[in-house]
Amino acid sequence: MGKILFSPLGKTDPISNQRDGSMLHICRIYKPDKVYLYMSKEILQDHESDNRYVFCLEKLGELLDHNFEIEIIERPELVYVHKLDDFYEEFKRCLQEIEKENEGEILFNVSSGTPAMKMGLQVLASLYPERYTAIQVETPAKAANKEHEDTDHYDVKLQWECNLDNQETFIDRSSRSKTDTLFLNIQKENIKRLIREYDYSAALMLAENMEGALSGKAVLYLKAAERRNLLDISGAQKLLGKETQDVLQIAVGEEKDIIEYLINLNIKLRKRQYADYIRAITPVVLDILLVYMRKKQGVSEEKFCVRSRKGIWYLNINKMEKSAPDILAILKRKYPMLKENPLSSDYVSEIILAKEEDLKVISSIEKIREVEREIRNYAAHEIVAITEESILRDASIRPEEIIELLKFLSIRAGIKIRKEDWKSYDRMNENIIHAIEEVV
Repeated sequence: MGKILFSPLGKTDPISNQRDGSMLHICRIYKPDKVYLYMSKEILQDHESDNRYVFCLEKLGELLDHNFEIEIIERPELVYVHKLDDFYEEFKRCLQEIEKENEGEILFNVSSGTPAMKMGLQVLASLYPERYTAIQVETPAKAANKEHEDTDHYDVKLQWECNLDNQETFIDRSSRSKTDTLFLNIQKENIKRLIREYDYSAALMLAENMEGALSGKAVLYLKAAERRNLLDISGAQKLLGKETQDVLQIAVGEEKDIIEYLINLNIKLRKRQYADYIRAITPVVLDILLVYMRKKQGVSEEKFCVRSRKGIWYLNINKMEKSAPDILAILKRKYPMLKENPLSSDYVSEIILAKEEDLKVISSIEKIREVEREIRNYAAHEIVAITEESILRDASIRPEEIIELLKFLSIRAGIKIRKEDWKSYDRMNENIIHAIEEVV
């Protein structure tokens, strides 16, 4: 079978004001072999009263010497006809059945029916352009229909006889709807939604498939945002050069790497990626504690550690015996069999707590270390589900409180985090979205 038409029906079908309605006009121009007429309760009542839709199609077939095979899809329960979501799913089901029964090009009438019906078909045609073609029909006046026939007293035979489109000089008012534009707009909205959800990799995948529809700047910004989200700040800077700061709103200052890490951790929290969130705590806890130990207690890791070629600090007992016996004593109280292990937050927290007098700092360090012990370790080494409830159960703390502890310790350590830093991803997102909205 060559062509199939799927058509909802409206009050201007089949003929109105002495001209074809949309369904009849599409059949006149495209001559589909099979026509599926989708009827809501109101339309079905008109059909049963005078057979107007089938009658006019059969008369058109006689005029054109073309046989239209007609199928009626009855929906007598369909009273509320203005919900887009309902029609999108309903039409998908109908079309799946139609495709099982037929082969060939499927046309949609997107000019009849309610706005929700029309939009449902437009969306389907835009999402599956290789399967469906949307046809729209202009009104004879090329404007909205200002007057409607009295469809309750419809003389279908008289309507057919007076139909001016039956004359040889009729004007073709149909055209293929530009669903590619709608599709591109849908894709753009999907990209913007993913950006606002901080899913830059998925947004970039969509954007790279829209070559020519998005500016090169928008794609470049997305690539840089993805690099930033992976904490590859140097990679982002290579992409954007002098534009980096204006576009990405990256943290500045002596401890900018720690600040960026904390901002990234906060994004994981917003996305409710609790397993990644918990696993990512340990590196930044160590960095914050090292800054605190250096700035607030005057103790540098160089005083009691040696650095490997790979840049990792290791405890060094010989060095402690010579230049930091107080540190050695603190660590041996906790670890009598002290070994020259890599420096960790275990060791640094012991040093800080032994010297610290601020009770709030002590409490915060103890609490964050408890989170590491109770949750982080098994989250990192076991296949387990980490949820808001499991975090609260195992460590008596809500996920939001963990980032607040880290913020507090950072501020007390003298790390200069600005209020605007916490909103930098949202400002970056708006910069990317603005580039996406620019006309190419």
